[in-house]
Amino acid sequence: MKPQCRISKHGWVFWPGVLGTKHVNPLAFSNLMGKIWNPCKGIEAEQLGRKLFLFHFFSKRDRLEVLDAETPWFFEKRVVVLKEVTEDEVLTQVDLNEVPMWIQMNNIPWNQRTPANVTNIATKAGNFLTFDERGA
Repeated sequence: MKPQCRISKHGWVFWPGVLGTKHVNPLAFSNLMGKIWNPCKGIEAEQLGRKLFLFHFFSKRDRLEVLDAETPWFFEKRVVVLKEVTEDEVLTQVDLNEVPMWIQMNNIPWNQRTPANVTNIATKAGNFLTFDERGA
């Protein structure tokens, strides 16, 4: 049976997966993430699989703060993959294999710190999203 996506009254849900092979304690995971995120309007967590959860946020602002945190989230030293989903998505087809993160590159000569060169180097680590020109 495939998990069904039930959208909260505001429709803001996350489909997080915890990377790794170790079992996840669902109560510990949902409690800890709720404390870390500390949403003003609250959240509901629903376990859909061994390491898959659906989080219903009751505030758009709370949801955006979690998504826009510019940092990967971790649980028991394993990265938590967050994807925003809509009610028409098939949850088993949502890609949970990528996490955006900042990468600091050191020892690049000043004359090589162009957006093109940095982009070329960054794509070796995965999909390139953006270049912080302030650090160039």
